[in-house]
Formats: sequence, structure tokens, C-alpha cells
Amino acid sequence: MTAPPVPVIELIGIEKRFGAVHANKNVNLKIARGSIHGIVGENGAGKSTLMSTDFTRRIRAKFA
Repeated sequence: MTAPPVPVIELIGIEKRFGAVHANKNVNLKIARGSIHGIVGENGAGKSTLMSTDFTRRIRAKFA
């Protein structure tokens, strides 16, 4: 049996608040290499905030 593929993106327990408003609350996301996903939701649902959180995390890790 082979090991499961290592995810290209893995976010666990992401939380982001703007004052009293939760933009993202306990978000988990795992994406495997070669797969295609869409992040869908209404305006203000936290889609851009989630992707911005991941991008910021990757930039900090690269230059740490």
C-alpha cells in the first residue's frame, strides 16, 4: 500500500476576525497536487481573507 499524497495546501483551524466579525472560523482545507478546487460564497463570506491568510503564511515561511 502506498502512502497518501502530501497536500500542496493544508490549512488547519484558520481563524480570522475583524473586530466582532468572524471572517474565517475554524477553517480546514487540504488540496492535493493536480486537483482543482473552487472557493465559492457570497460577498463578505471570507473567501479572499482565507486565500490572503494562506499567501501571507507562505511568504513568511519563505523569508523566515
